[in-house]
Order: sequence, then structure tokens, then C-alpha cells
Amino acid sequence: MINLYYRDAIGAIICYDLSDERSFNAVQYWVNEMIQNTTFEQGGFVMALAGNKCDLPPEQQRITSSVSLEFARKHQMIWSEVSAKTGQGVSEMFRSVAEKAA
Repeated sequence: MINLYYRDAIGAIICYDLSDERSFNAVQYWVNEMIQNTTFEQGGFVMALAGNKCDLPPEQQRITSSVSLEFARKHQMIWSEVSAKTGQGVSEMFRSVAEKAA
């Protein structure tokens, strides 16, 4: 993604697949992109971390809540596990980002 698309953004929700370790490993790249190309370090940018597919059975989930929550806390991110399939947690995640950005 060209950084021009998010340079003037006020926030980002970075998503990963709870059943795919590669997608979680890619989160660090996007966090770095946001830090380097937005006003995050000046406090003018909201980042959130969303673990998608929380509707999967626990045995199919590869990324634990504790690992992703620790990552989110380290980077001052809003954190949630969501399901794009069922809608669980999606509205709440967007609401949290909007409230913090306001």
C-alpha cells in the first residue's frame, strides 16, 4: 500500500487472522508503517489491533489472546478479537477507535 493513502488518516485498524501465524507476524510491518508515516508518535493517530476469526474453535486458533494483547499494549493499541463472519466485536472495535480519535 502506498503510504499516501494513510498519511493523513486519523487511525488504523490492523487485522490479522487468529488461525494464521504469518498474518500476525506481518502486523509489526504495519505498525512500523503507521509510526513512520502518520502522527502516531505525536499522539494524533489511533491504532487498533483486531484478531479476526474469533468464531473459530479454540483448537484452530494459533495466536493466543495473551500474546496479541501484550503486543497491543506494547504499541499503545486498542485491542479486540472479532469475527467478520458473524460480526462479533466489529461494531465495538470501530466505536472504540472513533471515540479515541474524537
